[in-house]
Parts: sequence; C-alpha cells; structure tokens
Amino acid sequence: MVCSGVSQRKEDGVALAYCSVHERLLVVAQGGWIPFLEVIDAVPGGSRLLPLEYVDGDDVTRMSALAHVHSYLTAKGIYDPHLFDNPSTPIRYRSDLSMPRIPWSGPRDFTLGSYAPHYDYILVQGLKDDPFVRESEANGYRVRLEKEAGMWRLYHVERE
Repeated sequence: MVCSGVSQRKEDGVALAYCSVHERLLVVAQGGWIPFLEVIDAVPGGSRLLPLEYVDGDDVTRMSALAHVHSYLTAKGIYDPHLFDNPSTPIRYRSDLSMPRIPWSGPRDFTLGSYAPHYDYILVQGLKDDPFVRESEANGYRVRLEKEAGMWRLYHVERE
C-alpha cells in the first residue's frame, strides 16, 4: 500500500510504520466501523438493545477500539445494558429499570428464552458464533434478521 505524502524508502522506518498502521486502520474501518454505521441506522431510537460480543471470533475486533463499539448506539436513546451498569461508573440506570444483561466476557451463555422478553433488538458482533443460526425461536419469542453488514447482524425480537 502506498501512503500519500509519506516517503516509501525502506530505510525510512518511521514512514513504513506509519503506512502499516494506516493500512490496518483502513482494514478495520472497512470490516468494522463502516458496516456498523449501516446497522445502527436500522435501530429505532428508544429501543432496548442487547449486544452479543463474540470479539475473539473476528479478526477485525481484536482491536480493542471496536470491542464495545455498540455503545455508540446510546446516542440515539437506545438502552445498552453494558453502559453505565457497573459499580465503578458514577452514572447508573435507575434500579427499577434493571434488565438482565449478559456479561461482556460471556455471550456464549446466551439463550433466547432468557433474554428475549426484555429486549427489542439483539446485535451480534462476530458472525462465526451467531447463536441464531442454531436457535431462532424459544419460549414464545423469535428473532428476525433486520440487517447484516460486515461482521454485524441485527435481529428484531418478536413475540410469536
């Protein structure tokens, strides 16, 4: 890859390092950020969203900057259970609004029957471990694929 305005001489280590980082950021943007922007447009404001982060299952998300990118949805007034819901955060959700949340490190324990009654949408980050390939209906609820882009799948939760 050629970085514009930067020397490409092999002896210029700084320029080569810059090009390497620049190339990696472009790959991350194309595989992560840009498709994410397409997906978030499909989530209406005021929704309750459960993110399932299969971060270790996708090469792009090994960059920690993308590990919790779903939290940007809260700017649209969307509930994200991972944001503000821990003891070390000074801003907290009201206790009477508490909903079940899955740990950041444990989405593999997800079951549709346990979480569907509490959420409007489920965002899967990392397609390899998408649980809805195996189970798209449970306990009177089902999910319908709303949008897919890059490593993201957005499902709408529906009552049967």
